[in-house]
This record gives sequence, C-alpha cells and structure tokens, in this order.
Amino acid sequence: MRHPVAWAEAAVEIHTFADPDALDDALLRTGLVAVCAFGARPWTICAPHHARSGVSMICDPPRVADNGAGLVAARLAHALGARLVVACDPTGPDPNKAAGEGGPYQQALFDADPFELLIEVHGMGASSSPFDVELARGHNRYADCVQLGAKLQARLPSISIGRQGAERIRFTARSNHVLTRCDARGVAAYQLELEPWLRLEAAPAPDQIPARGVRLIDALAEALQD
Repeated sequence: MRHPVAWAEAAVEIHTFADPDALDDALLRTGLVAVCAFGARPWTICAPHHARSGVSMICDPPRVADNGAGLVAARLAHALGARLVVACDPTGPDPNKAAGEGGPYQQALFDADPFELLIEVHGMGASSSPFDVELARGHNRYADCVQLGAKLQARLPSISIGRQGAERIRFTARSNHVLTRCDARGVAAYQLELEPWLRLEAAPAPDQIPARGVRLIDALAEALQD
C-alpha cells in the first residue's frame, strides 16, 4: 500500500513490500522509501542515502550518494529476518539528519512497532577513511561499537575495521538524528560505513553486491546474533 507524503515540496512515497522480490525494482527508483519485513525479529536495518549506480548526488541541499547501501541493507535484513527501510535516491532534505519528525524515512522507521536494534548502512568515498569499515554510534549510549567491531574483526581478519571508542574514525555520526532518536527510546543504534568495493560490483553488473561484500554481510549477521 502506497502512502504519498508531502515533504519539502517533494512527493515521497512510503511503499511497504509484502514480496521481497519486488525490492529489486524499487531500489532503482527515485524518491521512494521502501519498507519490507523479512521476518519477525524486532530489529531494523536501514539506509538513508541509497542510490543506484551512476547517481552521484542526492538530497537538497546536495550530498554524495551512498550507491548500493540499500542493497547491502536488504541482504543484511534478509539474513537476520529483520525489517528493512531504505530511502531510494532521496530528493529532499537529508533523511537521517533532519530533526523533529524527520520526513518519510524517519516516519517509516519510528511510526512502526517498537524495535530493539538498528543498523544504518552508509557508504564512504574511496580513501576517505583509513579503514575499510567504520562502526559509529554518534550520541547513542546503548550501542557498543568496540564489542561488535571485535566480533566482526574476528570473522574477517583481512578487512580493517574502525570502531568508535577504540580507534580514531572519520565518520563519528554525531549529526545522525536517527541514532539520537533511538537513544531516547533506549535502543542500541549503529552507523555502518562501507568502502565502495564492499557495496557495488564493477561493470557489467554495477547494481550487485560483490562477493567480498556478501562475505562481510554474512559475517556481520553472525556477529550480531552472537
């Protein structure tokens, strides 16, 4: 069922998918917030800045797109039996930075059944961090990046992981309003930053997750359930 939402002079649809197979087309669209429950686990996996390959800038004011982040979020949600929320090629204000109700993306996150954990998937530009992966919690007091990062590192020793609270990371999530809203609800929430080579396959299959990204997702799913 589609719910048109007026926000910042842009019509944004929150579209709940009963059939996960329909997500493939949705994640290639613009101005859509895609929602899908892969199971009953009360966890939320999300991506506020997803865009398909070839889209370099999103939002207003413009910011760099996290190409493929929604694909990663969808696979992780599927592996965990969790709920998925993805802002696809957003055209309005930054979905996870806006305070207050925060527009359709945050509406889809918080106007739902209570959840116990949130992982928000992001993409960092090449060479913008000394790490392949960064885990941050921003102002969220309930997330333990050090512990989760250690569990993930044990499963993926060849990938470098920066953890807020242990290493000096590039993306600290201090302006991430979603993590702050989760803190107010007593919910642990993480910002997961990934290098491009963990999110998108090179041509001729640019909107697919590379094999090493799949291994990362599977390892993270194990670490979260450990």
